[in-house]
Amino acid sequence: MLRRITSCLLGAAITLCCCSAQAADWPMWKYNAGRTAASPHALPATLHLQWERQLPRARQAWRDKSNFMLYFDASYEPIVAGKLMFVGSMNNDSVTAYATETGAEKWRFYTDGPVRFAPVAYKGKLYVGSDDGYLYCLDALTGTLVWKKRGGPSDHRVLGNGRLISMWPLRGAPVIHNDVLYCAAGIWPFMGTFIYALDPATGKEIWANSGNGARWLTQPHGAPSFAGVAPQGYIAATDNTLLVPSGRGAPGAFNTETGAFLYNQVAGKNAGGYAVSVAGNTFACRPGLYARDTGKGIGKAQNGVMTATAYYTVQGAELTITPLDAKEASKGNEPKAGKIPQDVGRAYIKAGNVLYCAKNDGTVSAVDVTDLESPSVAWQGSIEGKAWTMLAADERLFVVNEAGRMFCFGPRQSKVVKHAINRQQSKVSGNSSIHASAVLKNCKDLTGYCVVLGADHNLVAELSARSKLQIIVVDPRPQAVAELRRTLDASGLYGDRVSAFVADPFRSGLPPYLANALVLAAPQKLSAERLSALFDVLRPYGGVAILPGAKNEITTLVKAARLQKATTTEVGNLCLLQRNGSLPGSAPWTHQYADAANSVVSKDKRVKPPFGLLWFGGPANDQVLPRHGHGPNPEVVGGRIFIEGAHMLRCLDAYTGRLLWQRQLEGVGHYYDNTGHHPGANNIGSNYASLEDAVYILYKEKCLKLDPATGATEQEFTLPADKDGTRPIFGSLRVEGDFL
Repeated sequence: MLRRITSCLLGAAITLCCCSAQAADWPMWKYNAGRTAASPHALPATLHLQWERQLPRARQAWRDKSNFMLYFDASYEPIVAGKLMFVGSMNNDSVTAYATETGAEKWRFYTDGPVRFAPVAYKGKLYVGSDDGYLYCLDALTGTLVWKKRGGPSDHRVLGNGRLISMWPLRGAPVIHNDVLYCAAGIWPFMGTFIYALDPATGKEIWANSGNGARWLTQPHGAPSFAGVAPQGYIAATDNTLLVPSGRGAPGAFNTETGAFLYNQVAGKNAGGYAVSVAGNTFACRPGLYARDTGKGIGKAQNGVMTATAYYTVQGAELTITPLDAKEASKGNEPKAGKIPQDVGRAYIKAGNVLYCAKNDGTVSAVDVTDLESPSVAWQGSIEGKAWTMLAADERLFVVNEAGRMFCFGPRQSKVVKHAINRQQSKVSGNSSIHASAVLKNCKDLTGYCVVLGADHNLVAELSARSKLQIIVVDPRPQAVAELRRTLDASGLYGDRVSAFVADPFRSGLPPYLANALVLAAPQKLSAERLSALFDVLRPYGGVAILPGAKNEITTLVKAARLQKATTTEVGNLCLLQRNGSLPGSAPWTHQYADAANSVVSKDKRVKPPFGLLWFGGPANDQVLPRHGHGPNPEVVGGRIFIEGAHMLRCLDAYTGRLLWQRQLEGVGHYYDNTGHHPGANNIGSNYASLEDAVYILYKEKCLKLDPATGATEQEFTLPADKDGTRPIFGSLRVEGDFL
C-alpha cells in the first residue's frame, strides 16, 4: 500500500535546500544524505592525539564470513554535532553522548533493542533507529525523548540474531534530506517491509510504502520468485531518488516525493551490501558505480569517497579518481591515477582537499589531493588496531577501530586522556531468594532463556551470578526498568546477559516457546486468561513457571484455561507450572526423508499456513555444508534441530535457534562438501538419523551413538572385519523401533 499524506503546513516546512550541516559537524553516517564521506570543511594541518575511549567489543548481528555485506555493526559508527559525539550501541541498546573535547560521557538513552546504525543529528534533535522497531527523536543536548514512531504494524517480538527484538526491526538507517526524514523497518519481505518519509519535527507521515515487500521479479541470478527490498543498511537520499540498501541484495530505488518503487536490479548477483553513496546521477555500492536513474553499471569502484565531480579510491600507494559527469553518467568516464609517495592503506573520508586514510597496522595518513597529479602525505598519526571508521568534525579527526576503541586527534598537543571500561561488581546477597532457588533447582537448562516478570534487581543479579541464563525482564513501570538498565549496564550485564523492556507482563508480545524458566517476581492476580498467556511463553519439553499461590488455585486455573501437558507442583509458598513433552499434534522429522520409510510425509498436524517468524540468526553458517553439495537435510526431534557440517554435527534449540552443542567430527560430511552441483544425499542417502533419546551418525568405519543432549559418544558400532583385517564402511542408516 502506498499512502500520500499532504498538508499546507507540512508543505511549507519542506524547503528546496539540501539538509546542510553546520561548519565542523558530521551529522550523519558518512557526513550527508548522499553518504558520500566527503565534507567541505578542512581540518587543521597538524593533529595530535587528545583522548581515547574503549567501548565493549561490538556484538554484531551477522557473523558469517559469507555475510560480510551485512557487517554494518562490526564496530561503532559515531556522528558529531556541535561539541557532542553520539554513539549508538548494539551491545547495551543505547545511544550515548560524549564531549568531543574530552571524551567524557554526557548522557545516555536506552531503547528496547540493539542500536546497530549511526543516528542522525538535525536542528537540535537526534534521530535513532533501533532493532526494537522504533525510530526515536531525542533532544540532542539532554537525551530526553521528544517522540517515537513504530515502523511495523505491531509490537510483536522475535528472537533475532540472538536478541529479543521487533518482528520488524528498524534497520533502514534514518537519513534527512530537504527537511524530510526517511527510514525503513522490516528485513523479511514476506513479513512486510515499511519505508517512510516523515516530518522530523513531529514524526508524522508524509508518505509510507508498505506494498513492495514481495514482488514477483527475476532475481539477479536468473530465478523468478516473490522477493523485494529487504532494508538493512544506510539509506541514501537525493532530490528525486531514495536508495534503500537491501542487505546482501541490490539496493532498491524509490521516488523521494511519493515513495513509488522504481527498481532494485543492478548488474551482478553480488552487487549491493549495507552501504550506498550517491551524488548527482551516479551512485556507488559494492562492487562499482551505477547510473542513479536506471541502476545500470557504469564502472568499477569500491571502498571510496564521493564528491559531486569525482569518486576517490586509494589502494596502498595508488590513488584513483573517477570523474563523475552528472549529465552523462550512463556512459562512464575513464579513471585517472595518481601516485602517493608511500603506502597509506585505503581512504575512509575526505575533509576539504585532504583524504584521510589508514593501514591495517594502525597508521593514519592525511593525503593532500589539491594537486591530483602529485598527491602528498601531509600528516601521519597512529592508532591501536585496525581502523573501522572515521569522521572529521569540530576541528578534530575521530577514528574507531574494529575492537571498539575510539581515538580523537585535535589541533592542540596535550596529555592524552584515556577512558577505560569501568565495571561495577554486581552485589549478590549470601542467602538465595526463594524465587531464585526455585529456578536454579527446577529449570532443566540453566544456559537457556529466563523471563522475569517484574524489575527485581536482587533476583536478576542472583540469577545472573549463579547461572548462565539469558534473562529477559518485563515490567510495566518505565522508571523501574530505567533504574534496572543503568544498574546492570554499570556491571556489564545489560545487553549481554540481561535485557528489559516496558510492557504489560500478560500482553508483552513475547514469542511463544521462548522460556526455559519464567518467574512472576511480584504478586499478581492470576486468571485463566493470564495463566494461558504465561504458559504460551514456556518452552515445550520442560519449561517451568515459578508462580505465587497455592497448587490447588493454580491447578484450578490450568483446568479452566484447558492447558495441555501441564503439571503443577507446590514448593513452599510457590507453585511450579511445567510444560511437559512435545506440543500437542506435533511430530518429528528424524531421517533424510521424514522417517525410516522415506515417506517424505510429516505427521505434524500443527504446521499450516499462514507462517510467520519465530526466530532468526543463531550461530554462523560458515561450518555448515554448502547447499550445492546437497548434504543431508536437518532433522528435528525432541525440541532439537540437528545440522551436519563438513567436519561437525550441530544441535540447536528448535524454539529459539540457540546453539546447544557442536561436536567436531573431522571429515564426517566430506562427500557432501561440494560447491559444484551433485546429487549428494539424494543419491547415497543421509549419514545420520536423529531420535529423542539418541543420534546415530556414520563416521568412517564406525556408527556412533550420540547423546542428543550433549553430543557425547555413548556407544560405537562396527561391522565384522574382512579377511585382510579391514572393516567395511557403512553405506546407509535407518532407525525404526528397536532396530538400527
